[in-house]
Amino acid sequence: MTFIDVTDEIDMKTPLPVMDINYPAPRRQALLKPLLERSTVNTSREFLTKLTSFPHRMRSRVGSQDSVLMIKTEAENIINKLSEDRKKRFKVELVPITRFIANSVIITFEGSGSDKDEIVACGAHSDDVGHKNAGADDDGSGSTAVFESFRLVATSTHNPSKSIAWFLYSAEESGLVGSWQIARDWKARGKKLIGHVNMDMVGNHPQGQPLQGRRLTQNTTPKITEYIYALSKEYTKLDIDKWNFNGGSDHIPWTRSGYESACLSEKVFSPHYHSARDTIQNVNFDLITEFARLMTTWLVEAS
Repeated sequence: MTFIDVTDEIDMKTPLPVMDINYPAPRRQALLKPLLERSTVNTSREFLTKLTSFPHRMRSRVGSQDSVLMIKTEAENIINKLSEDRKKRFKVELVPITRFIANSVIITFEGSGSDKDEIVACGAHSDDVGHKNAGADDDGSGSTAVFESFRLVATSTHNPSKSIAWFLYSAEESGLVGSWQIARDWKARGKKLIGHVNMDMVGNHPQGQPLQGRRLTQNTTPKITEYIYALSKEYTKLDIDKWNFNGGSDHIPWTRSGYESACLSEKVFSPHYHSARDTIQNVNFDLITEFARLMTTWLVEAS
């Protein structure tokens, strides 16, 4: 997460979108409830352990691409085990960013319906601020939840009519550079993104306490934000309060490009923010897992 004065970074006169989208009421319980049980603290821990095993994930330093290639390889390993018909509907792309070494990653699952040009998406930033083996909560936690939702959907029986996209952004800590690049490109190409949900810092929470999160209300759009809240009440243990937060994360390029976009975060803000103590030992995997489950419900219900 980037603490910036967004008024210095964004044309705040640009109106937020008013999109003619009606998200469906929760209706896929028969598929989702058993599927969500397949997401555990162990699967989340396995991915975050690999992500934080690198000396750093800082976008401009030599070696920052190593973690990006790990994400790409992990995704391809999952896809390669699918049936041939399902496998050919997936694509993993690396998106170079001018001036930076580390790429963003886009995973897509092509829909099977006449509305496959419409896209349901979620994202998180995979870069960090450069401390050794750190960046576990910011935003290894969000990256883990995004990747876990990909694993669950990919290996499920869900046959989406619309297409699905997962974003692992680079250079968020440099001013949302990776997400701005993708959002502007998609807008210029007329991509029909019907909603984007960002997760930034979803791993800090006191052990043994009821699981809580926040849904940001600034620089987000209310329709998708409240839809995610409805899904959380239907499918998860999360209690998600509103947060009138004016800092920056990767939801902003999408809202400012005219799309529906929401952002979720932890309620108990990490005391290890942007420090060498933001390590895997200091995250709550129960919370990460529950956010991964929530993202899975969003992708399945909306697609």
